[in-house]
Amino acid sequence: MALPKRIALTGIISIEYERRWTDAEDEPQASLTENVELGVAGPIVDPRLAIFGVRGMFVNRSYEPGGDSHKMAGFDVSLNLLNQINNVKNPGYRWMLYMPRPIKLHYSMYTGADFTYTNYGISMGYYLPVYFKFFSEGRFVDVKSIYEVPSRNKYGQQQQDNNNNNNNNNNNNNNNSNGNGNGNGNGNGNGNGNGNGNGNGNGNGNGNGNDDDDNNVNQNNQRNQQIKRPYAGFNIPFPYINFDYDKYIYDTPKARVESSLLDLRFRMGGAKYQYTLDYSRYASDSTGTGSEASSSEKTDKVVLETHNEVKLVIIDNRAEYVTTNGVSEFRISSKAARDFRKSADTLITASIGIDYLNADDVTSYMTRAAGVMSSVITPALYSSTSLTASYNKIDSTASSSLRSGSLFGDSSMRSQTLVSDSYQLSISQNLRYIGIKGLVLSGGVYVGVSDDSTPYGLSLAFSTTRWSRFVINGEYAYNAESSTWSDSVNGTTEKTTSQGHRLSLNAVGTISSHWTVNALYTHSLSTDNAGDTTRQTGDTLTVGSNWTYNRHSLNVNASVSRMERKSDSTGSSKSQSYGFHAYYGISLLRNLAFSIGVSYNRDITSDTSGTKLFSSLNWWYRELMFRGEYEMKKTDEADNMKRTDHRLFLKVSRQFRTFLR
Repeated sequence: MALPKRIALTGIISIEYERRWTDAEDEPQASLTENVELGVAGPIVDPRLAIFGVRGMFVNRSYEPGGDSHKMAGFDVSLNLLNQINNVKNPGYRWMLYMPRPIKLHYSMYTGADFTYTNYGISMGYYLPVYFKFFSEGRFVDVKSIYEVPSRNKYGQQQQDNNNNNNNNNNNNNNNSNGNGNGNGNGNGNGNGNGNGNGNGNGNGNGNGNDDDDNNVNQNNQRNQQIKRPYAGFNIPFPYINFDYDKYIYDTPKARVESSLLDLRFRMGGAKYQYTLDYSRYASDSTGTGSEASSSEKTDKVVLETHNEVKLVIIDNRAEYVTTNGVSEFRISSKAARDFRKSADTLITASIGIDYLNADDVTSYMTRAAGVMSSVITPALYSSTSLTASYNKIDSTASSSLRSGSLFGDSSMRSQTLVSDSYQLSISQNLRYIGIKGLVLSGGVYVGVSDDSTPYGLSLAFSTTRWSRFVINGEYAYNAESSTWSDSVNGTTEKTTSQGHRLSLNAVGTISSHWTVNALYTHSLSTDNAGDTTRQTGDTLTVGSNWTYNRHSLNVNASVSRMERKSDSTGSSKSQSYGFHAYYGISLLRNLAFSIGVSYNRDITSDTSGTKLFSSLNWWYRELMFRGEYEMKKTDEADNMKRTDHRLFLKVSRQFRTFLR
């Protein structure tokens, strides 16, 4: 985000008028609102050093009839320090990188006729440009700056000390080495001329012509030896630290509410790992008189999240500890996943996870495993097979208001003793075929089993790709489930079966670059024999069109729906409805736009209908803007009961922005 380089004075002045009336009321309801906002913001010396902002506002709203008025005024102040100081090239100013950055301070207060709202807080981040180095250079741990350039040689680079010693002490030896090396190479001829001349020319030369061959061999070995890098061992960077604190005070003549939120986060990561530690505290105290009761709440939460990639295995862990008014809750979730490339056309992804929950005398364990195999059977046929299994055990030793539930959703309060275990196993197979020109076919089946139910189903779908301007999609889905449940009161066991069918067809056509049409038809059928046998069918048809050209836009759609429900105990019931919607918008001038929309809905069964008309006009010139809206709702209910609501809204606003320097 770009930082402001100049001090700017901004503001807005607006007047709003809203009027509501109905045919049944003699006197309309109206309100007039005046809003004034003024602010100044900009840098102090340098935007990277400090940015300040001050804003004040005043709102006056009056109502008719009655002449009541409500006023509200307030201001907020903000100060941001050390912004975007991440890379300081001048060594003399690198001390700034060791300071907390950025630091954001804010304070705001708003007051009205019967309330006062105050908020203040601080937000800051801290990061030291250092890292911890373990088991390196003969030390267990050492602290290094990221700007410290270690003296290390690249791979294969010769040591400067050995080069200097070689140049100062062995000039004659090098000359003899080259001479004798070449002599030996030529003398050996076909026998081993290449081997001695190229491979060990210098070595043989020194051996034949000098008495210091041992020293020269050692020097040559030192030249070609790679030097151990000072980064040996492993490094841990300094974590990123974020701190946030906010205080809220809401004061009225009858009650006072004070709440605070503190959050402290540590984040550290690299290419193959990510660790996050988060601590937060929320506290709220309210005191009241009369009907306003006093209450207090305090919640502490600690969350530790880790992500590691060890070769091909991805490991994710999460631990959470929450304490609310002395009641604690502890959760652990762990998951490991790995991809196996069986062949170029087959990929297997396997995962395993464990969840643990301990909350107010309730202990829950869950283990789960899953596997997905994606393969290319032929160039036109793709397959995906998945298998999932889970086991859950809930153990409770007390019968009270317990917080129960798995780790995959919100907990709920139950007043019962829980001692149960359950399991789930499911397998699914999906296929996708693209061998037919202009047509894509897909389908799948699944079946599952648990301790009290057996779900199963299938799906079939197709999509056309032959025509670029016309696309048809279709899908059929069938779902069924057989369940068994026990009645502890009567001591009986009952079996229930539910099933559902759903068929959908969708067509989208492009008539031209400005005109598109679409249609959607859905049919559903469901049956359930839990208790009374219930059968429900439904059909819905929706058609629409969208047209845009230059400054004009038109959208029209209509829908028809029908639903029928049959039950052994309540009999049959039907409902039919249809609706229509149209919207038109036009840009009359470069700074003038108008839109109008109308909708009509009718329920044939209940003999009710509703009509809505909405229009808006927007005009702006530089910083001056005008907006007008008119809305009408007409409702026709049974027994000739009619009602018409009207709403008129007008707003004029003027924004300004100028620079002081």
